[in-house]
Amino acid sequence: MALVLFFCSSRFELDELATAINHHFGDTPVIGCTTAGEIGPAGICEGSLSGASFSSASFVAGSAHIDGLKAVVPEQIEAVATELREQVGNGRGNSFALLLTDGLSGREEPIAHAFQAALGDVPMVGASAGDDQRLAATHVFADGAFRSDSAAFVVLRTSLPFKVFRSHHFAGGDEALVVTEADAERRIVSEINGLPAAAEYARAAGLGTADLNTTRFVRTPLVVRIRGNDYVRAVGRVNADGSLQLFSAIEPGVVLRVAHSVGMTEIRRALFEELRQHVGEPSMVLGFDCLHCKLEAQVGEFHGAIEKLFMDNHVVGFSSYGEQFMGIHVNQTMTGVAIGKTEVKCDA
Repeated sequence: MALVLFFCSSRFELDELATAINHHFGDTPVIGCTTAGEIGPAGICEGSLSGASFSSASFVAGSAHIDGLKAVVPEQIEAVATELREQVGNGRGNSFALLLTDGLSGREEPIAHAFQAALGDVPMVGASAGDDQRLAATHVFADGAFRSDSAAFVVLRTSLPFKVFRSHHFAGGDEALVVTEADAERRIVSEINGLPAAAEYARAAGLGTADLNTTRFVRTPLVVRIRGNDYVRAVGRVNADGSLQLFSAIEPGVVLRVAHSVGMTEIRRALFEELRQHVGEPSMVLGFDCLHCKLEAQVGEFHGAIEKLFMDNHVVGFSSYGEQFMGIHVNQTMTGVAIGKTEVKCDA
């Protein structure tokens, strides 16, 4: 095995689990994180562990981690990316990168941006660790231990066909909601259009402030438009002062729009059809699916249809607190990489 990835519930005794992993896998590099639900051959689960290994016959892997995310600087991440690209070399095959971060660090944006910038043309996908919706402590596993305030970085070079992807199922409305006051560090929006944020969001969504709850948030998230594409900014809660807690970066001047679903099941079905056109029958789809997507499917009663799509397409991954794609941090999105079975013939 060139690398082992795993995703586990935060309900495990993590120190005992780390001991068992180190005992069974020895010198094989192992990277993982805690979750808000696991995805694997048994479907969409909770309180479990899922994972996958990457054969050294088809993969060369490099991995590293950085602790102390609150103080990390881009130069540190650039050094890691350079080291990992050197580890996997430039021989046969193409490369992609993975990023797992502490989901409560609030540092996903600068880390993802710096990692992708340093990787150059190597595409990167990733996700934020969870803790079963407790919002107390999330952990990344690297170098034999579970770590908070940490991120794990992986570069994989493979001779197999692969396709990285980002998929969400929301379309932003026409009305512009301008953030006029925000705490960027804490991801809190105090004012929208010069008015209390929660009240203005509710109005634009056709709701009263008393109606704002998790069900409403997962059905009507906010989106920001970047170069013509919508990226989801999920709402976590209404604070006592009428501000909104978001799960992604926000700052004054950003233009938000209330979004509506255009059909998760249909979009996901089309996604997997497209991935199969690129890689054929997948040996595995490594998938990072936002917790809010899982909650939305449960509320909308199409959880079973999404689970079947995952099982039919060999998805292994987890329900995350945020997702990363090509250097951008998003919410209520699925990111990942589909990996085929048949080696691609290419020059050494």
